[in-house]
Amino acid sequence: MKRTVRTLAATMTAATLTLTGTAYTAAAAKPIHASAHVKGGKGAVASSDVRKVVRDIERVKAQIGRAVSDRRIGALADAASIGANAGLDIADLEALQSAATAADTTLDLKQVRRDVRGYRVENYRLVVNVLRHAAEVGAAATDAGNAEAQALVASAVTTALTIRATSVKALLQDARVDLEAAEELLDAEETEADPEDDIEESQPVTTPTEA
Repeated sequence: MKRTVRTLAATMTAATLTLTGTAYTAAAAKPIHASAHVKGGKGAVASSDVRKVVRDIERVKAQIGRAVSDRRIGALADAASIGANAGLDIADLEALQSAATAADTTLDLKQVRRDVRGYRVENYRLVVNVLRHAAEVGAAATDAGNAEAQALVASAVTTALTIRATSVKALLQDARVDLEAAEELLDAEETEADPEDDIEESQPVTTPTEA
């Protein structure tokens, strides 16, 4: 399973990331969220509103930094991919911060703050849980030689490695469903391999009758 996960990690890494504490440099960044587009006709926004946006952005960036500095992530073969996703999230936030602090900005800062608060930093912790579970199920699938279960585990890992702080909950659920399906296959295979155990358990207990 570790070999499978490492291969997936190598192919999934979308950016080169350097981690030093909570400092990140990413090779790519997404455009500013569409919902934060410039709002025309309002002129420059109040400096107090800009400070609130900067405060919110800095807080979320720090939360992401702490999340991906978790030693559990460092122990995973997929640490580089998770770090790259965090780097993209931070690059998005920095682009948004630059736009919000520009002297002539006319961004709708209320919408910007809503966007920033929509970052689900806990996604990184949940991804770690999925990947650790995938490693366990994958090892069992490999030992059993069950190719279908291995494919489901690989699908779960691939999905998990696309998840960022801005990802919807459905992606995590998709990964979990794949792992549950893999476990069901392995359980069914184990039951088929030991049919006598089921027969013995299902037979009723009888007591001898007196003559």
